[in-house]
Amino acid sequence: MFHAGATNYIQLVVLRFFMGSSEAAATPANAKTPGEWFPKKERPIAAGWAGVGFSLGAMIAPAIIYFSHSLFGWRGAFIVTGGLALAWVHLWWLFYHSPKKHPNLSEKKLSFIQQDNEPPAVKLPFFAALKRVAKNKRFYGIAIPAFMAEPAWAVMSFWMPLYLAQEADGIYPIPEVYFARAEHYGSQGVVFQRSAIGGRTVQVKGAFDCTVSAPAAIAFGRVNITGASNNQLLATQKKGIDINCTSDDPLRVVEQMKISFSGEIASGSWSQLPVKNSNGQVMGNIRGRYLDAGGLCAADSANQVGFNGSSGTKTINNVGVGLTNIPITWSLCGNNSGLLGDGSATATVKIDWD
Repeated sequence: MFHAGATNYIQLVVLRFFMGSSEAAATPANAKTPGEWFPKKERPIAAGWAGVGFSLGAMIAPAIIYFSHSLFGWRGAFIVTGGLALAWVHLWWLFYHSPKKHPNLSEKKLSFIQQDNEPPAVKLPFFAALKRVAKNKRFYGIAIPAFMAEPAWAVMSFWMPLYLAQEADGIYPIPEVYFARAEHYGSQGVVFQRSAIGGRTVQVKGAFDCTVSAPAAIAFGRVNITGASNNQLLATQKKGIDINCTSDDPLRVVEQMKISFSGEIASGSWSQLPVKNSNGQVMGNIRGRYLDAGGLCAADSANQVGFNGSSGTKTINNVGVGLTNIPITWSLCGNNSGLLGDGSATATVKIDWD
C-alpha cells in the first residue's frame, strides 16, 4: 500500500524490495498450514488445493487492478489491493487457529490429524537458526537455482509480453531455456533433473482496429405489384459495407474476414429474407448479392447473401489498413401474394477476423 506514496523510481524500488522480503514468508506459510491440519497421506492433496488458490488469485487480481487503475489511477491500484490484503490479514488473524488451539475441534479429529506428525522442531533464536541454515548445503541447492530462475521467470512473464506487443508483425525464435526439477531428497541432498525448452517460435501480430459501417436501413420505396409474377424483380438498392482499419504497422493485413447475415429466412431458402406486413403476412422476399450488379431474384450460388448465419458467408482475403468496401446489391422480389401496404424485414450482419 505504501507504493502509492512513491514519488520517484528509487522510492518505488526500495518499497518493492521490502515488499518482496516480507512476501517471501507466504510460501513457507502456505506449506506449513496443510502440514498442521492434515496427516501426511492427505497433505499432497491439500497442498494441491492450496496451489489452486494461488491460481485463482492470479486470475482475479488483474481484474481488480484494472478497475482500480481505471477509477483511481496507478496509486489507487496500490491502495485498493493493499487494503484488500490488510483486510485478509485481519480476518486470518481473527479466525485462524492451529489444530491444538481450535475451539471447535474434537479430540478424535485432533488425534487423526496428528497421527503421523513429525516431532516438534526445536525453536532457536533467529540468528542461531539463520547460522544453522547457512551451514546446510541442501539450503543452497534450493536457494541458488531459485535466485537465478526467478528474475528470468519475471522477465518472461511480465516484460516479454509488453515488449512483443510493441513489435511489428513477425515470427521470433524462443531461445533454449534450461530448467531443473527437484526429484527427491537423498543422502546427497537435492537431486535435480535437467530439461530444456527450445527450437520454438512465437508469432507476433500488431494491433489492428477496424470500424464497420453498414446501412442502418434499406428502403425500396413504393413498388407496383400489379401483374407481378412469383420471384419477379420489383426494386433494387445498392448499399454495401465499409470496413475502415487502422494499425501502427501500415503493412498490417488480416488474411481473412468473414461476413455473414442472420435473420428470419423464408421457408426452405436461406438466401431469401421474407418481407412481412404488420399482420405477419409475407408480402415478398429480399435477396442479396456480394457484387455491384443488377438486381436478381434467382439463385446465384457464387455471390448470394445467406440469412441463416452460416450459409452464403462472404470471405474477404488480405484486408489491409484503410478503407475496404464490400459492395452488395439488394433485390426486392415478389411472391405473387397480392398483398398491399407497408412491409419490413430485419437482419443482423456479423464480421469475424483473427
